[in-house]
Amino acid sequence: MSKPHRKHRYLGQFVDLLERDLSRTHLSLGSGLATNDPFLATSVLQKAIRRSDREPAMAAARSLYDIDRARLWRRLCIIVFEDFGLSDLELTATVVAAACARKWRDDLVDETDLIALLVDRLLEAPCDRSLDRLYSLAVAVRSSLVFRESFAGRSVGFRELMDRVYALVRRCERRVPGQAFWAVQARVCDEALLAMAIQGTMVEADLDICLEGRRASQCALPVLLPLLKSAARPFRPDRQVISYKLEPSPMIGGVPAYAFDARTRAGKFVLGKLLQGDRELLRIMSYSRAKDPLRALGSLLFLVEGGRCDREASDVLSDEIKDVAVGCLTGLSRNLVDIAVSRLTSLLPLLNKLRERAAG
Repeated sequence: MSKPHRKHRYLGQFVDLLERDLSRTHLSLGSGLATNDPFLATSVLQKAIRRSDREPAMAAARSLYDIDRARLWRRLCIIVFEDFGLSDLELTATVVAAACARKWRDDLVDETDLIALLVDRLLEAPCDRSLDRLYSLAVAVRSSLVFRESFAGRSVGFRELMDRVYALVRRCERRVPGQAFWAVQARVCDEALLAMAIQGTMVEADLDICLEGRRASQCALPVLLPLLKSAARPFRPDRQVISYKLEPSPMIGGVPAYAFDARTRAGKFVLGKLLQGDRELLRIMSYSRAKDPLRALGSLLFLVEGGRCDREASDVLSDEIKDVAVGCLTGLSRNLVDIAVSRLTSLLPLLNKLRERAAG
């Protein structure tokens, strides 16, 4: 928000509602994690929210706030699109509105009360990871980890949606010269959203959420939201929430073990040790189309541990997206994904011992 509250725009009302709710609730982040590593704190925050793991989520938010406030707000916006998608668009609008209302936040008595309120709402909402799965599939196709021909046996609705998502991701991202990652082209993203609004593909309120969400998150996921919403509309009446039983995570140095993923230094180090030390896992991963076997293993670990949700929205389309996207970034065929998941799951106790040594 470039102006306080933006009273004449859709998101402004959510700032007003947050202001009201802050006066009525008394939530607190409490103390932070036993780490000053922003990558580890970020990992805890996102995975704990997926698992409805309240204490680590609040502690991670506190740590990120103390380490890098801007990083925290960007991450909250990524989380609400990546892990919740169509679960609750008012929740998405609320997080985006708060992230963009910087002047309003600066005037609060304690900004951490607002963060605690938002994290609490994320913890209470069921996940919907369809948006991120579609994006991951588009990236996998772009990287030749998955071939578009493999979608031939899928429903017409899924194939049409995937075609649109893939085309949009190709337009909205560009490879950074000399680097192994892709960057969002802000102008192209915003032009795509405005074109959808002009064509009547999305309503004005969604345009506000997606434009501001793209700016606040600095990622392409908000641009894909209108496509998913349109495709999912026929299935909304039959949506239900599925609960999963997740085992409590061991704690390593005061941090949940699931936080040590391939995006953290310690997590990447121990994954490399595990891959080189287990012949069966190394053999399986040798079949990956991915150029970097360690990155492929990191994607597998996400499937086994990091991407697990306590509760998740389910309908015909979201279930199909989930099924197609299983292990897409590992570069393994579907039957090998199942074998690799089984092997890595059996190795989790060893992985946690390696994590303990690396953290100590």
